[in-house]
Amino acid sequence: MRTRLAAGRCVALIALYICVLVCVGCGCVAGFEANPSCVKCKSSKGVVPIVYGHPLLGLWESADRGEVVLGGCVVDDDSPEWHCKTCKKSW
Repeated sequence: MRTRLAAGRCVALIALYICVLVCVGCGCVAGFEANPSCVKCKSSKGVVPIVYGHPLLGLWESADRGEVVLGGCVVDDDSPEWHCKTCKKSW
């Protein structure tokens, strides 16, 4: 199944993916905008970005550490960008 992306969202997702790939090399996920508060439970400590695309080794390790959530390879306009580890809400 193929999906069409709005140009701006595609660029943002690519930039986010590249940021994670670059930053994982130093053992941190830095360079993101401040994580928003959860829309459901209002927690800000457990909110992590959802990263789409084929993950390389460093990205798998970041996911294992709970720094990101892997969102899969299919992305559309309604795909969530953030995940709350506290209440499990994605938006």
